Amino acid sequence: MLSSREFEKVLGRIEGNGVRKFGVLGKFVVEEEEYIPVIALAAEESQEQGRYLDAAVLFDLARQYDKVLDTLITQISKSIVSHSPDISNITTKAQSIAKQYQREGIWRKVKDQTLGMYIYLCIFV
Repeated sequence: MLSSREFEKVLGRIEGNGVRKFGVLGKFVVEEEEYIPVIALAAEESQEQGRYLDAAVLFDLARQYDKVLDTLITQISKSIVSHSPDISNITTKAQSIAKQYQREGIWRKVKDQTLGMYIYLCIFV
């Protein structure tokens, strides 16, 4: 699933408005909590493989919001320092998640300010 990057089809996704859309696995598992650990494991594996945007999306599906923010903040800071061409993709994903989390009231104030500062810095890099 990770190598094909078909995790949205299999596990589902979070729409921009915060609505969870279930994937194929959701049709076979009655309780969502039964497959949250599978999603979290996939997120950890993606992170270990250096696929940080995938990891952020999967952590979001697993409702591990602190890990989503930590992953994005770490990747934005690394991209700023290294002048990575991936900064645009990371910033776009961070902005999308920031808007979603603000709407849903998920953010803690400290993380909110930190990610917001990094997104703002990316504009000038």
